[in-house]
Amino acid sequence: MGSIYLIRHGQASFGAEDYDVLSSLGERQSILLGSHLAQTGLRLDRALSGSLIRQAHTARLVLEQLDKAPELHTCLLYTSPSPRD
Repeated sequence: MGSIYLIRHGQASFGAEDYDVLSSLGERQSILLGSHLAQTGLRLDRALSGSLIRQAHTARLVLEQLDKAPELHTCLLYTSPSPRD
């Protein structure tokens, strides 16, 4: 039976001019998660991310750590409003 892995984006840049980017900690979190998943021997058939920059960046950093990672696809089913709107 297959599995679905849901991963929340890494820490965003709270308080920055553009909140929709990963902080340096968020980048490290994403790389560490990808490294952990690679060590488990995880093989993915498909990879999807949300349309926010921090979501896609997290996904790319995780996938870069995996052997034979699939192409990342962006899912545009829902886009939340900006907290500044």
